[in-house]
Amino acid sequence: MFLFKEVFKETIWGGDRILRMKDQQPTSHSIGESWEISGIPGHETLVSEGPEKGKSLKELADKYGADLLGRHVMERFGTEFPLLVKFIDAHEDLSIQVHPDDELARARGHAFGKTEMWYVMDVLPNSRLLVGFNRHLTLDEYDQAVNDGSIARLMRTYDVKSGDVFFLPPGRVHAIGSGVLLAEIQQSSDITYRIFDYGRTDKEGHTRELHTELAKPAIDFDCADNDRTHYSTLPDGTAQLAKCNYFKTKLLTVENTMEIPIAIHDSFSIIICMEGEVDIEQHDGILPSTATIRKGHSLLLPANAASAVITPHCNSKLLQTWIPSLKGQ
Repeated sequence: MFLFKEVFKETIWGGDRILRMKDQQPTSHSIGESWEISGIPGHETLVSEGPEKGKSLKELADKYGADLLGRHVMERFGTEFPLLVKFIDAHEDLSIQVHPDDELARARGHAFGKTEMWYVMDVLPNSRLLVGFNRHLTLDEYDQAVNDGSIARLMRTYDVKSGDVFFLPPGRVHAIGSGVLLAEIQQSSDITYRIFDYGRTDKEGHTRELHTELAKPAIDFDCADNDRTHYSTLPDGTAQLAKCNYFKTKLLTVENTMEIPIAIHDSFSIIICMEGEVDIEQHDGILPSTATIRKGHSLLLPANAASAVITPHCNSKLLQTWIPSLKGQ
């Protein structure tokens, strides 16, 4: 298994909750994102311990190939790591934004579009998410709302709590409201088209760039009934949170020792701790070992590991995500 050194991102809207969650001294009060597992060039996370310490995901993939990634993952993506896992701390409202699908992204010279999901970890009072429009919009109505600053009033507003889950396909206009701390699983892409930013300025007094025209071809102007994912949990059970062509994610509720399959998926698995603390044992596959992770930490299990055994220190919740086969195998 592999643990990585996260990459912290300072933002205009960030805070210090990510550092505090990780029991690190807040050296900055504007950390908006922590990239936990990333293969994006220039922003790669590096292995933090063990014999491969200092290696990037690309270097691991080049060395271990399908044993790390999975055969069907290699067939689709080669040795490019297809997911990005991050934590987001919205000390202030994020911009209203949208992401493109694969087709539009590739037409504009990017490898991937961006499909993503959110798992809400913590909220402050009156925290909210804006996801999708509350009615079908015409392009003219959209343009007017962006120009007069009323676009937020045309979006569906969700009051949120810890454990809430949202799936965001490309084209879904969205914004994370102040007070929300969440985990995000997404395609390996850093493309964001900023639509509206409340007219705020940076330290130098400059407004941030908007991508008004770039965003229009990416937007889904229809209205979804409800973007919140409904699921139920059982002690020592699993709940499916998301399933799409790019990732499948389950919530593991762990009160006693649990064994989870890995190799059956023919894909690497990423484990992210949402609550509590656990020991994870990998007995076979690449670099069999044991690691302890707690809330706000994650690790990567190789595709050729048959299974992993999870032993909780206390009642814990984990996300397990992997790449599903398009053949349904």
